[in-house]
Amino acid sequence: MDIADIIRYAGGDPEKLKDLDYLWKESEESFPAEGIFFLKDDVWRRAFDYCSVPRELEGQVECLIEKVKKDETLLHLLWNIYYRQKGPERSAKKGVSGWPQPVSLGEERHLFYLLPVFAIADAVIEQHRQRGIPDQITRDTLKKVNEQMTYLCKRDFGYVGLNSSHISWLTYYRDEPYVRLGRFEFWVRKDFYYKCYIYRNDKTKESVAFPPDGTRFTYQGETLAANPPENMPYWTSVYQDDGKVAFGTPMSPRGYALNRIIRLDLREWRRLYAVDEDRYAQMHIPQGGNMTPDACRESLAQVTPFFKKYYGLDIPLVHTTSWIFGSQLWQFLPEKSNLLDFQRNLYCLPMGYNEPAIGIYFIFPSNVPFDVNTAPRDNSLRRGVIDYLRSGGQWKGGAMFFVTEDICEYGNGIYRKRWDAGIGRIFR
Repeated sequence: MDIADIIRYAGGDPEKLKDLDYLWKESEESFPAEGIFFLKDDVWRRAFDYCSVPRELEGQVECLIEKVKKDETLLHLLWNIYYRQKGPERSAKKGVSGWPQPVSLGEERHLFYLLPVFAIADAVIEQHRQRGIPDQITRDTLKKVNEQMTYLCKRDFGYVGLNSSHISWLTYYRDEPYVRLGRFEFWVRKDFYYKCYIYRNDKTKESVAFPPDGTRFTYQGETLAANPPENMPYWTSVYQDDGKVAFGTPMSPRGYALNRIIRLDLREWRRLYAVDEDRYAQMHIPQGGNMTPDACRESLAQVTPFFKKYYGLDIPLVHTTSWIFGSQLWQFLPEKSNLLDFQRNLYCLPMGYNEPAIGIYFIFPSNVPFDVNTAPRDNSLRRGVIDYLRSGGQWKGGAMFFVTEDICEYGNGIYRKRWDAGIGRIFR
């Protein structure tokens, strides 16, 4: 099968199949004469079930697979998609995001990119089985496919299915320690999205975070955006650790930095996390609401025992970045809302002001440009966001961390309380 045949099949525009030549020769040489394994009945049906694909689509998927099996061009294209994604050394390179859906498949084209996902799911199922991970956790983890099909794809493109851009993220569930435990997903990593240094006082249990030396902040304590308005005033953070003393400009657990220097005696404080050096669990928040205090606590409580039992890993911290941790939510959400309750029980960190695209498209449809004057107001969150922006508010994201050993005190707002009783007293 020649690359030119595939390009012609996609409509004659090479841009529609970017980087198609990547691993094409290798994938052709490995093309299985006995047939593609993830199109076999037992494999795809098991993956279909574990991924919680809507049951009413089973007949369409069956029809799609029969069509693909009879089309040599689609078979070779499908195998190349699988081959270039089948290992972590490949998945991070040239994926298939932006590739079109084969028009020859009619309505079933919306499900074409579900087929290579069946191969990813098959690998996840087998890996979890070998580690002894409970079957329900495997099923919960692979529900991500259902979320992409029935929420993200429907929201962004108007149909239930998968787009080519969805595949690359799913490979992380196969290639990394990455699972869903209750309400949240957790992915073991070393590279914090948010760069900081975290210290812990084992006697008082107080935690404090410092930004890297030289970080720029506004005088409201927000991280200065990458392209700030001209002449916006700012100050620059300080941080140093000489093995005996750590000193720098700290960040409050309420999500802002302070232009004051503090010093920590390292006989009393220990470093819990350093930028890109120490392991942590990156948290991801699936769609669906239900972020009740109990659901959040129960999910966080599973992190330490799960990764210790099934991966032999100690996880001191949970961390993530999201619009959910932006301090502007306090301006328009009810005080007893689940999102504000969540913030109260985490150590929140500041991020810069962003264009509305950052986070807004998790709240509003992303297939049309966001316009505060025409955006839907069909629930309380959307109404709050629109009213906040219309009143001149600035949208921003935020970050957080949670020390896993604090799980027994989740719900007591411990980071703010300990700060107020300790380091926070300095700034009164």
